[in-house]
Amino acid sequence: MINVDFLFSRMPPRVQSYVMAFGCLLGLSFFALIAYGAIDPAIYSWESGEFEGEGSLRVPSWPARFVVVLGAALAAVSYLLLAVDNFCAGLHGRGPIRASSGSGDV
Repeated sequence: MINVDFLFSRMPPRVQSYVMAFGCLLGLSFFALIAYGAIDPAIYSWESGEFEGEGSLRVPSWPARFVVVLGAALAAVSYLLLAVDNFCAGLHGRGPIRASSGSGDV
């Protein structure tokens, strides 16, 4: 999620696309591991009826655990799509495709 482009900006566009695709595959691996590691505790929390807090302020913990799994899985899918787009851009000799954060206005 942080780009340091000292060397990256000096590479040809095709190589930039392949390097970006490799970085996206690393991001995919990271978030897929988080989702995989968080699914069992989330299921256990659901099945056991786990709660956090004491006294009158007791809240179920399973919603937060499933949000972590869902968020990590969506991030992994996003990185997968970016990796495919960047690999295809490299095949066609174009520059890298970066993730946009919305409207594009800065």
